[in-house]
Amino acid sequence: MIGQLVLTFREALEAALIISIILAYLSRTRRSALGRFVWMGVYLSIGVSLVLGALVGVFYGTLTKQVQVLFEGGAALLAVVVLTTMIYWMATKGRKIRAEIEEKVEKIATTGEAIGNTTVRSS
Repeated sequence: MIGQLVLTFREALEAALIISIILAYLSRTRRSALGRFVWMGVYLSIGVSLVLGALVGVFYGTLTKQVQVLFEGGAALLAVVVLTTMIYWMATKGRKIRAEIEEKVEKIATTGEAIGNTTVRSS
């Protein structure tokens, strides 16, 4: 249980760091009005996470004991792959992450395109 809490705390800390970089950049470039889109994304991601967590919980509860063990093993293997990939990515790009995030935010803020052809307006 402690391991899951530590992992969740670390992931939340990383998300908070990225969000704060984006909000600080928007504030520094006098585009604070675009911060509402950042917060909408935060709230949407929390909502989707809660819904997916509930769905997995319901799905897991319907499984037999043997299938639950297989599900847990598969989830553990997936977690190892995701964490290993993330560690590698952070080792290779970690020093440039702030500049990369700011560059992407600048592109979105100037072109107005957040996802595909979705236009974002600051007013």
